[in-house]
Amino acid sequence: MTHVYRLCKEQNLQLLDQTMVLKGVWPVRDSEGLMRLRRRYSFEFTSTGEARSQGTAELHGMRLHKLHLDPHMLPDDHDKFLN
Repeated sequence: MTHVYRLCKEQNLQLLDQTMVLKGVWPVRDSEGLMRLRRRYSFEFTSTGEARSQGTAELHGMRLHKLHLDPHMLPDDHDKFLN
C-alpha cells in the first residue's frame, strides 16, 4: 500500500511491520459507474516509537478513497513532553 507508506513518511510516522491487514473486499461502483473492488485495510503505526496507534485505508480499485489515522502524538509534541 504505497498510499499508507507515503503518508507515514510525510508525517514522520513509523508504519509497524506486519500490521497491514486486509479487512474486507466488496464490489462498488465508482464515480463513472464502473464496477471496482473496494478494499479496506487496517494497520498500526507509531509516532513516538513507543505508543501504537491504528489506521485504516480504503481503496476503490487502485484509487485511495479514504485514509484515517487515530489520534496520536506528533513527534515534535512527544519531544517537548519529555523535556
